[in-house]
Amino acid sequence: MYYFDPLNMLFHVVFWILVVWFVLWLIRGARGRRHHMWCDGHNCNHPMHGNSALDLLKERYAKGEISKEEFEERKRVLTQ
Repeated sequence: MYYFDPLNMLFHVVFWILVVWFVLWLIRGARGRRHHMWCDGHNCNHPMHGNSALDLLKERYAKGEISKEEFEERKRVLTQ
């Protein structure tokens, strides 16, 4: 004979919610979930990574640490 047990049903609902959440968590990745929105492999502008190499190069050129020719050459190498 079957009878309705609300506590058992609540357990099953919570269990399946947790299973689905865990699977989604694994799919999205436990670490750096939004990392790919910021980084494309060549130029990373993620706030945790600081400035990109191109931004640092522009800053050095603006400060006068490197010449225009050196800036253009390094920029060409970075943007390849």
